[in-house]
Amino acid sequence: MEETLIAEDKKCLNCHEPVGPGRKDKKYCSEACKTEYNNKLKEPAQVIPAFIPEINKMLLNNWKILHDCLTGKGGYCKMRRRDLELRGFNFMFFTSERPNEQDGNVYYFCYDVGYKLVRDDTQVVIVRNDGMVRLSGPAGF
Repeated sequence: MEETLIAEDKKCLNCHEPVGPGRKDKKYCSEACKTEYNNKLKEPAQVIPAFIPEINKMLLNNWKILHDCLTGKGGYCKMRRRDLELRGFNFMFFTSERPNEQDGNVYYFCYDVGYKLVRDDTQVVIVRNDGMVRLSGPAGF
């Protein structure tokens, strides 16, 4: 009988809360936690390829550069392409591209901040995606 009355300081294997009173070998605080824990064990471990964090790092860097360029300038500014490249911007990495309804120019976005190349690709117009430009169609990837 002692076995069913012992209150352990043990933690639930799933949620890490106290398991509460019960058997000495109690591992879970509830049936729901037991089920969730065992379902996690059955799921195959998903291995993230090494290149994905590197791409995310590039995208975040590009976003920060574009965002910094817009700081204090409203939702629009112009820069030379070379100046962005000197800051570490990599034009090969963006999250989506969309054409502008008015002039058909393609805007390349890093999340919510985008740019288009102008003047023979030597200058860049940077915009925030909040209605500043009228984009058509779904975002392309």
